[in-house]
Amino acid sequence: TILVLLLLCLSFFDTVSAQPLSRKVTVAYKNQSIRYILADISKKQNVNFSYSNNVVPLEKKVTVSAKEKPLSEPFQSSFGWHIVKFIDRYPVKTQMEMQSELEGKIGKDDRSKLIAASMSEKLHKKYKVKKNEKMLKAVKATVNDDFYKMQWKKPVDLSPYNDKLLTVQDSSYTGAMFLNYLNIRQKAGHTEKPIGKLVDVLYEKYVDEQLNSYYKGDLEKEFPEFAAVMDEYRDGLLLFDLMEKEIWQRSKTDWVGLQKFYEQNKSKYVWKNRADVIIASSTDQKVIAEAKKMLQKNAVAEALKMKFNTKEKINVMTTSGQFEEGNDALPKGMQFKEGVSDVLKDGEYYFVVRVNKVLPAAPKTLEEAKGRAINDYQQYLEENWVKDLRNEFSVKVNTANFEALKKEMKQ
Repeated sequence: TILVLLLLCLSFFDTVSAQPLSRKVTVAYKNQSIRYILADISKKQNVNFSYSNNVVPLEKKVTVSAKEKPLSEPFQSSFGWHIVKFIDRYPVKTQMEMQSELEGKIGKDDRSKLIAASMSEKLHKKYKVKKNEKMLKAVKATVNDDFYKMQWKKPVDLSPYNDKLLTVQDSSYTGAMFLNYLNIRQKAGHTEKPIGKLVDVLYEKYVDEQLNSYYKGDLEKEFPEFAAVMDEYRDGLLLFDLMEKEIWQRSKTDWVGLQKFYEQNKSKYVWKNRADVIIASSTDQKVIAEAKKMLQKNAVAEALKMKFNTKEKINVMTTSGQFEEGNDALPKGMQFKEGVSDVLKDGEYYFVVRVNKVLPAAPKTLEEAKGRAINDYQQYLEENWVKDLRNEFSVKVNTANFEALKKEMKQ
């Protein structure tokens, strides 16, 4: 795993003699105390030190670790003497965590700016853009140099700026909307001067953003295939919400309805013949023979494991519980009768089974049949819901088109 290490680098610069300073740094290192280093070295004249997490370029590898060696040994570079202290380590962030940072870097890249400029040019040609220079002039008159200090305040009364400033096709944007845009984009670092020029730059950016927004909202008109996909997506969400409300959630919460459905369909939820068993299995026939003797003496599964298994090796495996006839957990050839079976062989394994009790076929309780009953109840609710929809709405199928579609799907 690649790690980012946060290091504290102490750098010492002796303007008179490197040798005496090396001894001072070594003493500080042996003390293993950053505070001592700072206090001791700073007392000495003509010695300068600095500490930061921006380590100066080093000509040699520095070894530090969280526990074994939190301080590096003193070492010299062309910049001076250094000690590096380990502070913390951070794993590389996930793509999701770095997404906004990566998007910001991509947005500042020259290639990204070229793509944005090209897109802006295409959209200006594609859509009808109308600008109201008179309103822009009125807006500019409200902005002063406080904007550079993030202290500018938009007019309290925005009603004089409610006229159209910009129109893109059939969408209009007022001067008041642009003033709100300016208000939230005050930040340090604006370099365009005078202030009127900066407002012009931000206005062009605002125009580009509205063009992009209009373009994104117009995608379905622009691309019929995309519109079809979006319609399918919206229909799917609508159907999901309806199914959740009418069927899935209801089948889980309508306990009275579920009980009634269970009582009406009780014959579907029946146990086959079952046996309460202890099954022992092993690849060693002798072990199974011994296990059989223990089972005949009413030994429990835990006793078998304690007898034959060690930390190094598992000689016998056990399974206990009630199993229906035909269950995969039961070895082939097992008979449903009380008592201990003969040793059975299946592949490389030997089995012996003790049948404690045989349980005849019987109805399952609702609790025992709950999973399957809920699933069946969901299907029942869905079928009734579809019937109600068919009764409420008339459906006509264009048979010719349907048959043509079937042929096309087969190709």
